[in-house]
Amino acid sequence: MSEIYWITRMDGINTFLISFIIPGGMLFLGLFTLSLIVDNPEKKERLGKTLEYVGSAISIAGVMLVFIPTTKEMLLIYGVGGTIDYIKSNDTAKELPDKAVKALDKYLDEISKDKQDEKDK
Repeated sequence: MSEIYWITRMDGINTFLISFIIPGGMLFLGLFTLSLIVDNPEKKERLGKTLEYVGSAISIAGVMLVFIPTTKEMLLIYGVGGTIDYIKSNDTAKELPDKAVKALDKYLDEISKDKQDEKDK
């Protein structure tokens, strides 16, 4: 049951990362602009280090955002992935597509035969 909980939290994690990236990006741009204006070498060096930290944090959050799926994507991975694994390992399930095609073909033949009989009458 804990899997379902974590799957439902995926959107929250994505929202948190986005809420971190947007202000972080604005902070980065502000610090970068400030570093261009400042003439004091000591302050410029501190701004440069801060820019590195903020840029690294934004980059890490961006990479995490790319690789952490949303709730819908995670449900698809969890549900469809499990189904595919089951079908691959179950011999009866492997035969179902062939049986379904044969049953559909037989049904359509009966329908066309019935329609042909009605036309002949």
